[in-house]
Amino acid sequence: NPGEPATTLLLLTSPHFEDFGELMHLVPRAQAVADQLALQEGAVSVQVLPFHPDASYSEMVGDPADCSTRSPVPMLHLLRGSDVVQAEEMWATLHAADEAPGIQQRNSAYLRGLGWEKASSLCTRFGTCLSGHDGMART
Repeated sequence: NPGEPATTLLLLTSPHFEDFGELMHLVPRAQAVADQLALQEGAVSVQVLPFHPDASYSEMVGDPADCSTRSPVPMLHLLRGSDVVQAEEMWATLHAADEAPGIQQRNSAYLRGLGWEKASSLCTRFGTCLSGHDGMART
């Protein structure tokens, strides 16, 4: 329904989630709950996306692409599944003639093109805590 919120942010302020690994342990459980709720009549599917000040999915230390999943505090971003599908379809229509990269891949490539210093300075400018090359949290 267009009149209802399309997104919800759950800020996880418990010290338990200061560790990125602890947040990542929560994500599959949160997604399982969302999937169970989606089975109820009239419910919508929800995609659970984690964001964290120390988020890192790369093997490379200081990968600018990690800035795309950083946030000032640990949080779960809940998105309606239908909105995710619609965004992906719109992206494909606008950018993909022949299997263009997905949104996340494009964002990662863009941030890597900027380099760590520029990407991290943009995130810092918008209030996102970032880990530096030494792994220490920055604000």
